[in-house]
Amino acid sequence: MCNKLVSKIVFTMFMFVFSHQVFAQSSRVAYVNVQKLIEKSAPAVAANKRLKDEFSPRSKKLIAKQKRILEIEKKIKNDGITMSKDQLGKFTKEKRNLMRSLKRDKSEYREDLSVRQNQELKKVQKKVLDAIVDLAKKEKYDMVFSQVGVLYKSDAIDITSKVIASLK
Repeated sequence: MCNKLVSKIVFTMFMFVFSHQVFAQSSRVAYVNVQKLIEKSAPAVAANKRLKDEFSPRSKKLIAKQKRILEIEKKIKNDGITMSKDQLGKFTKEKRNLMRSLKRDKSEYREDLSVRQNQELKKVQKKVLDAIVDLAKKEKYDMVFSQVGVLYKSDAIDITSKVIASLK
């Protein structure tokens, strides 16, 4: 929250103080919605498909375990009264073991999926940023903003050295 506010204040100050210089030089400035690119770009769609293909078999196994637990619960509920103690004990033990196994497998599944999603997201973010910078250079933009800040800037609008010199 604080970082967002600070970046908005810095951006507003920058635009206010230096806007006459930037626009006097007829600089080209653009905006890009990075979140939309990350969600809808071809690399993002491909990453989602890879994750789905990779984790679908495990997801199906988890669903099968859940169904088996429900079947056992239904069997115990419907036939538990007529079952022998051995049969009832066998089904109860199987259900308990399946529930433990399911809990463990779900936890591993979520952890593995989270790790893989982060890996794929990093790849997509890099491709998106590279594409933005390439396009900015190709179309001679001086600065490209996103909802979080500056993604690319040309040296023509960089006044950092002048500010450093004025601070001496």
